[in-house]
Parts: sequence; C-alpha cells; structure tokens
Amino acid sequence: WHRLHLGKQRGPWDHGCLLIYIKTIKRFPRNKGVSQMTAPPFLQPILKRFVVFWLLSSYINRQHQAAINAFKYHPCPAPILVFYSKNDPLSDHMEVGAMLHGWQKKGIRAFGKSWDISRHAGHLRQHPQEYQSTLQNFLSSLGPYHLPSKL
Repeated sequence: WHRLHLGKQRGPWDHGCLLIYIKTIKRFPRNKGVSQMTAPPFLQPILKRFVVFWLLSSYINRQHQAAINAFKYHPCPAPILVFYSKNDPLSDHMEVGAMLHGWQKKGIRAFGKSWDISRHAGHLRQHPQEYQSTLQNFLSSLGPYHLPSKL
C-alpha cells in the first residue's frame, strides 16, 4: 500500500494506518454478525468491537509498521518541521530525534521542536508562543515562495 502512494506523495504524512482502519471499519458488514448470534443483547456491542479488533489487529499492525518504515526510510525530500514531546505516550521522543537526525544525514532539512511536557497533538494549545515562533522561523528559513501566474 505505501509503495503505491509513496511516489504520489507531495509532503510528509502521518496516521496512514488510522485511515486504513477507519475505511476498513466502514466496509464491515452492518447486518447480523457473530456477536448477534452468540451473545446476549447487552454483550453484543462489546463482543462486536472485540471481534473486529481481534480480526483486524494483525492487519492494522502490519500496515502501521509499513507506514512507519516508509515515513522513516523513504522520506519526502522537502524541508520538514516536527513538533513532539518527551511525555507523549503515542510516540517515543528518542525515536523521533533519531529519525530527524537520520533525515539530516541524508541532506534533508529536518527540524524538530520538543517539549518536556505537552499533550499529543496539542502543542499549539499548550505552548502557543513557542509553537508560533518556531513555525515562523521555519517558514522564514525556506525563503520566499512565489506561485507562477496562470494568466
């Protein structure tokens, strides 16, 4: 999956497995399933979620690892700024730092801003001044960009 979309990539991406998971869940049959035939009515929603998770977890894990590897080892060569925190339960700050360093060694202009304490994907809300100044400095470092006129 990631190989098909890697060539079409215009910039960095994330959460590919989440999109796969959501699309897979939407295609899951809505009619009577195993949970409705084998469980009492009050357990059916719980059992259905468990069965879906159990059936899809291996697939999701493989897709998630493939997306991580594509992002890590075949990055888009465009400059990138990554915001992350050291207390994020969803990502390892040491791994993010190593990934940025690896990209820099490949000649990619990769920058990172980390906080000791900050919620996952909530950095702008928790640290608005630092976030905005870091983003402004990053955008300024890219230089002026002018779109060609289509007239």
